[in-house]
Amino acid sequence: MVQDFLTGRRAEIMQLLDRRQEPARTRWHKVVLDPHIHDRTDQTPAMSIAPSIPAWSPSLEVGNAIIDADHKETVELLAEAAKASDADLPAHFTAFAQHLRDHLAREEELMHQYGFPPTPIHVHEHNRVRLELEGIAKRVAAGNLALVRGYLTEVVPEWFINHKNTMDSATAAWIRSQGG
Repeated sequence: MVQDFLTGRRAEIMQLLDRRQEPARTRWHKVVLDPHIHDRTDQTPAMSIAPSIPAWSPSLEVGNAIIDADHKETVELLAEAAKASDADLPAHFTAFAQHLRDHLAREEELMHQYGFPPTPIHVHEHNRVRLELEGIAKRVAAGNLALVRGYLTEVVPEWFINHKNTMDSATAAWIRSQGG
């Protein structure tokens, strides 16, 4: 049963692993995590003018009440943070980041509870996001709000949709297959 499930998800997992090499992700990773890059606006990656924050809809559900409730709150907090004034952005980012960390931990609890076979791959991605959040928090503290806004309007929405469509959907499907 585990083998059948993994075989059915092989293409999704491989696609997800291939995405690690995306140039945009790599560019953002360098800006967020490289301690040699200072908080100067000329080093901030190009950002779109219009935010790409998804609005909550049933199409964002994965079929697990816990994950879906967290995802709904993620989208709501992301939208609030993206439209916050400069004065309010640090507090909104902090609330969003804490929610996301808590959400990732709840997902990991579910994976362990239901014996999700690719848990290490999923947790590795969560740890990468946690590291990214730490880097962005440092940029918030340094006052680089342009980079923070770019992260919230470009990186997070793309990551969220891809992660939901691949890893979270596979996790929810596994949980359902195990009676959860």
